[in-house]
Amino acid sequence: MNAALIYWVHGIDEFHYLMDSDTDLYRREMKRLRNELKSGSTVSNVRKGFDLVIEDITLYPLEIKIVGRPCVEYTFLIKSTGTPHLGRTSRGEDTYDSNYTPYFFLNKKTRDDVISWIQGS
Repeated sequence: MNAALIYWVHGIDEFHYLMDSDTDLYRREMKRLRNELKSGSTVSNVRKGFDLVIEDITLYPLEIKIVGRPCVEYTFLIKSTGTPHLGRTSRGEDTYDSNYTPYFFLNKKTRDDVISWIQGS
C-alpha cells in the first residue's frame, strides 16, 4: 500500500488513508483543516508530532487539537511504539497529550510544508 496520508476519523472511530492518486480528497481535507484552524471553533492548534517508526516505516505526524475531542487511540499507538513523547517542552507545552489527533505523512517535507501552509506561514 502506498498511502500518502493516514488520519484518525473521530465520527467513525477508525483510521482512514488517502493514496497519492487521491489528489482532490487530499486538497479538500487540508483546506478543511486550514479553515477550521482559522475559525478556531473546531481546531485550536496544529503542530508537528515526533516521528514514529512502525515496522521500519517512518511516519511524520501533523497533530491537530480538536476542541472537546481527545484521541485516546493516538495515546495507545504512541505507547505501543515506545516513542518518548511524555514530558514538557521548555515553553511548558506537552510533548504529547491525548487532546491531539494525528495526520500521518510518509514524507517529512510534505508534512512540514502542509503545517506552514495551514498556519499561514
